[in-house]
Amino acid sequence: MPRKAGKGRTVAVLGLGKVDRRLKRLAPDLQARYAAQAMEAGMSLVLQAAKANAPVDTGELRDAIHMETHSDGSRVSVEVKVGEGDFLGDQYYAAMVEYGTYKMAAHPYMLPAYEDQGPRARALTLRILLAGLRRLANRG
Repeated sequence: MPRKAGKGRTVAVLGLGKVDRRLKRLAPDLQARYAAQAMEAGMSLVLQAAKANAPVDTGELRDAIHMETHSDGSRVSVEVKVGEGDFLGDQYYAAMVEYGTYKMAAHPYMLPAYEDQGPRARALTLRILLAGLRRLANRG
């Protein structure tokens, strides 16, 4: 199921039939490991762009942008986020900067990073994942 990304935007990766079939032939722990490595490489492009786009006053907002990988054994997700999340922690204001408020205009930095780097991130993820699966197939 696709996950909501900010203001109700849904992000989903489609068209992975060939990769998905190859991954399902692997043990679940290998599936998660290969998927996580490939997704982290792809999302690092979005991470770099978000940091470059972030408005800088003290630098705390930019420095709090990071990547988190989650796996429940059968599903892996990688997300680029700020601090603890929207309206939480020391960078509670990150969402206000991204989306604006009634008193302050928006200064988007996360969504433009995803829109700009998303296609490259997806292509890199697929390339790394397929290369890893090919290496594994050639070993066995």
